[in-house]
Amino acid sequence: MPRYYYPKMRPILKKFSEENGLPFKISGVFEIMEMNYNVIKKHTGEGKSIIDINKNIHFARYNGPCDTK
Repeated sequence: MPRYYYPKMRPILKKFSEENGLPFKISGVFEIMEMNYNVIKKHTGEGKSIIDINKNIHFARYNGPCDTK
């Protein structure tokens, strides 16, 4: 979803989360960037570059809901 829809979606999502007892949190851009950085650092260990991270990414194959293999 394009980011320019976020302000319009915020009240809808807030209401939904309140009705369903879910947490609702708004984070700024820099906080999100810091969280992403910390996740990458945690899962790659010290001394690895972003290139090393990309080499270790694996994508699952999805054939739809009828895939039984």
